[in-house]
Amino acid sequence: MLKARDFAKAHDISIEFEMKRKRKVKRMAGEIAVDEQLDSPEDSYKSKVFIKSLDVVLMQLNERFTETNITILHEMHFFAPKYLLSDLPDCTVTCIENICSFYKLDCTVVVREYSAFRPLYRQMHTLVSVTDLLSKIHVATTTLPDLSVSDEIKTTTNEDNAGDDHDTDTESENISNWADMSFIKPLRAITDLSGFPALSWLYTILVSLAVTSSTAERTMSRVRIIKNRLRTTMLDEWFSSLVIVASEKDILDMIPTDSIIDCFAASSDPLQKLLLTN
Repeated sequence: MLKARDFAKAHDISIEFEMKRKRKVKRMAGEIAVDEQLDSPEDSYKSKVFIKSLDVVLMQLNERFTETNITILHEMHFFAPKYLLSDLPDCTVTCIENICSFYKLDCTVVVREYSAFRPLYRQMHTLVSVTDLLSKIHVATTTLPDLSVSDEIKTTTNEDNAGDDHDTDTESENISNWADMSFIKPLRAITDLSGFPALSWLYTILVSLAVTSSTAERTMSRVRIIKNRLRTTMLDEWFSSLVIVASEKDILDMIPTDSIIDCFAASSDPLQKLLLTN
């Protein structure tokens, strides 16, 4: 509660709970039980909002991080670049039996290919390049054309630019660390060697695994916005197109408006005539 109060004060949120009048509930004939009423608005908020939110979070954590999922996540670290380059012993059949059975792979084949691939990766990991996957960061530098700007403004501008450079360096370092610790380098090494089919299939799965399900959950939340009561008779093709447009908004912003209008007008002759006349 103290952290919540500090957060509310920092963001100018009122921490005073509104006192509401108690509502009397009519007791039916023969009813013995009496509902306990909360006198304090803070207690009411705690029982109706805070505790319920904690229950939802705990239920979702228990559903997602089951014992099987945790075991598979633990077995993934055998295929991480950090483990491949370490002096720890090779994995055995019992070490990766859960992940292999989950993805329908032969444990003995994976272990055999793993033992042959690990010394090769130690020799060639510095030669594997993933620079084409790293985003190029361009720092935009601006100059002030007005020479009469005060020294105070110039000093502030220089400090802001120095802060931006520091953030850019930190972002570049984070991207480089991500490339070195992800499963992409081993997958590229296996692709170049082309002699480990089972291990290649497993690394392809590990690379394509989604870190979170937030994108899918956001897409499902947009369904309720798109398919409202005025669009109940919408066909599946039109509905799928609207979901894609709503979900991939960053790509939509890159398309010129004139191109969208021209494509929409070309879909039917009446629309083309209306747009030309207007």
